[in-house]
Amino acid sequence: MSEVAPNKEGFWKIRYAVITLCFFATFVCYIDRVNISSSIIPMAEELGRDLQTQGYVLSSFYIGDPFMQIGGGHSVNHRDIGLRHAGTLMGITNTAGTILGILGIVGVSVTGLILQYTGSWALVCQVTAGVSLFGMAFYLLFASGEKQFD
Repeated sequence: MSEVAPNKEGFWKIRYAVITLCFFATFVCYIDRVNISSSIIPMAEELGRDLQTQGYVLSSFYIGDPFMQIGGGHSVNHRDIGLRHAGTLMGITNTAGTILGILGIVGVSVTGLILQYTGSWALVCQVTAGVSLFGMAFYLLFASGEKQFD
């Protein structure tokens, strides 16, 4: 039985479409995380919700995030690049992500400054959108799922 070679041009169109859709799904999740975590206190006061209800709302977003990461193919790309070294690649990328998460205090500080000087949540969301768009553009320009290692 002969195998049909996949059309490379169609493959890349589909790949970039899927990457773009995954970006927008992740973008919406991050916008939700930023908005919910920073506005839960004023929202709860306005709606008369107690601390337990606030905990349920925040934990639902916390629990949903890992499922989006798994569904987005986070570990698949490591296996595409080099199957034998997928564990090492996962360790390196998770370490980099953790370090950036620890340095996230800079983002919180910038958010506070934006709110202090402008009072605009819209500007906070626009800055977040700009950072996410830069990440998507960087990934689309420089990332590859082609095998890099044996």
